[in-house]
Amino acid sequence: MIWYVLLYSVLGYGLEMGYALWKHGSAKGRRTMLLLPMCPVYGLGAAGILALSALVPQNGWLMMLCGALAATASEYGMSVFYEKICGVSFWDYRDYSFHLQGRVCLRFSIYWGLLTLPLVYVVHPYVEKLVERLSPVMLIPVLTLFVLDFLLTTFLLRKSRTKAVLDWRQFNHLGGTEWLD
Repeated sequence: MIWYVLLYSVLGYGLEMGYALWKHGSAKGRRTMLLLPMCPVYGLGAAGILALSALVPQNGWLMMLCGALAATASEYGMSVFYEKICGVSFWDYRDYSFHLQGRVCLRFSIYWGLLTLPLVYVVHPYVEKLVERLSPVMLIPVLTLFVLDFLLTTFLLRKSRTKAVLDWRQFNHLGGTEWLD
């Protein structure tokens, strides 16, 4: 399951970049980790969907509902983490109808539900085969790198209180390292 969180965090980053390009014509500054191209919210959401899909009968509607709930819960939890622990907000759905504190909204919950079936039946079989080929020994350095990046990212966000710190192009505009004092 750890491999799935890591790999789906990378795939989620790609999905996020694609969505930003389609919606805004640019994906600049859309980072949630300092070094790695990952969005942990997608990894956690996908892991939740996969865990629930094993418990849900092969009913597409029920699986989509459970997938929407699992991904929405992950999104809400990560939003709280980013705001309360790191002092930043990566998304705000207050402009959308049926939102909950701007952290989640019905529109994106429906998107997560619709993405559940392709995830479980199309994407995951390939990811599962990839994970089967990976040596268990590889997990230690990959997980270590992820944890170090996650901790460094959390530290920098908490200290600076701005997500701009993750955009290397903006580093000089933040006053170099003065904000670390």
